[in-house]
Amino acid sequence: MKPTLAILLVSAPLAALVACVADASPTGPSSAELLFALDPGTSESLAEVPAVRDELAQVMYDYFGLPTAPRLRVLDSWRALGFDPNGSPLEGARPPSDFEGAPPEAILVDNQRYWASELAALNASTTPLLGPWRRRGVMNAAWSDLAARRGAEGEGEWRVEARAFFAERYPDLSEAAQMFLPNCARCHGREGGGDGPMAAGLYPKPRNYQRGVFKFAAVEGGSKPRRIDLMRTVVQGLPGSAMPSFRTTSLAEISALVDYVRYLSIRGEVEAMLVAEWENDDVPPREAIAELYELVWSRWLEAADNAQRVTAPAPDPSPERLALGEAVFHDEQRGNCFSCHGPTGKGDGRAAVQIGEDGERYVLLKDEWGDFILPRDLTSGVFRGGARREDVYLRIHCGIPGTPMPSFGASVDAAGEPLLSEDEKWALVDYVLSLSNQGPFAQADSR
Repeated sequence: MKPTLAILLVSAPLAALVACVADASPTGPSSAELLFALDPGTSESLAEVPAVRDELAQVMYDYFGLPTAPRLRVLDSWRALGFDPNGSPLEGARPPSDFEGAPPEAILVDNQRYWASELAALNASTTPLLGPWRRRGVMNAAWSDLAARRGAEGEGEWRVEARAFFAERYPDLSEAAQMFLPNCARCHGREGGGDGPMAAGLYPKPRNYQRGVFKFAAVEGGSKPRRIDLMRTVVQGLPGSAMPSFRTTSLAEISALVDYVRYLSIRGEVEAMLVAEWENDDVPPREAIAELYELVWSRWLEAADNAQRVTAPAPDPSPERLALGEAVFHDEQRGNCFSCHGPTGKGDGRAAVQIGEDGERYVLLKDEWGDFILPRDLTSGVFRGGARREDVYLRIHCGIPGTPMPSFGASVDAAGEPLLSEDEKWALVDYVLSLSNQGPFAQADSR
């Protein structure tokens, strides 16, 4: 049943989340520990083959660990290259292309800023009384251990080690998981399924990381997002949604949260692919896991190769360019934007909203996660992926994965030529921004 607009736009009151996790065992999971749950679809698909389901659960543990002790299997081929996805980029464990936007040198500089008071206390002659730090259980425990060793080694040597604790800080996956639970799980769910206790009352729905599909990325060809794309979402939030900004968090911790989001996504993708291998070709999980695990990882690591780098041309707020953008917007064979966004850009196009016999307005469009969605009301001036001209261009050129918003960068006409020229795309950008009195046609450019 299609929801009415009235139902779709009502949000339930926010609820509090209390997350309890058990300590992880160093040797393997025990019955007392909290394990990752298999996706409900997985459990349903394998209900009649419990041996396969149990084998799947075991190989998922072998490759991904526990919620309280997350880890990623390091392949032999990775060791030869010096790549360890569990390791710190500050120690050279990651390829530089994977850390665009947060290279090790930038993290080290930001640590000096973020932990300035702690570093100043350690540099002073007085005895520093530091911590505990809110929502940083792993960090607090590690600092307590370090502080307890103070009397067992020379004061100068201990202070060097203590300063490095902050200056070279980069949270591992276990610490990132502890940051994720209080900050993210109430919406995105403990295991990233978009099913947290607040999710049911939110519109738009929180992202289900387990599908491996992310809406806002500057990449082409259906590529995975780059780390910098995910970091931008964490830092800036998504205007018009419940996703807040974590701008005040340190660069190292933001990067570690992205590590964990990617971990949850890779884990979900691998599980779904293992189930498909069994259903389609009777390949047991243990035989398929290594190849599929490496395949999913390769897609994430290759994201930087598919980056779309954009620099907006100088704005030309002429009536002719505005008319060109408007023509593309309303051209049914080319832009066809009005069919979803509506003739005036209010998100009420005929492909998106329908008036029923009962007089109610019904939503027609769904996203890849099965949720009914409305196109952006372009007159509101709220753009979840950013309101700069470059941001709007990327949404037009790259599309919004997982939604009906297509990629015009990949769209061609009957002759195989690009459906829209670069000039037409930029004219369309300026027309879209003009609908909310933004961009070069506003009295004051919003950039």
